[in-house]
Amino acid sequence: MKKAIIDLGTNTFNLLIGEVENGQLNRLRTEKEAVLLGMNGINHGTIAEEAWLRGLQTLIRFK
Repeated sequence: MKKAIIDLGTNTFNLLIGEVENGQLNRLRTEKEAVLLGMNGINHGTIAEEAWLRGLQTLIRFK
């Protein structure tokens, strides 16, 4: 059975796609994308529009 995990961090989004067989995970694909969500907003407790768009575009590409 194939599974995907996305780790959404402040600076990077990580994608892991794997297949579970007999309790073991076989990695099929991994990707790391710098999105810099904190740029121009994290000190104010917000996510800047440009950062939001970078994150969204990355998630669309991961899909």
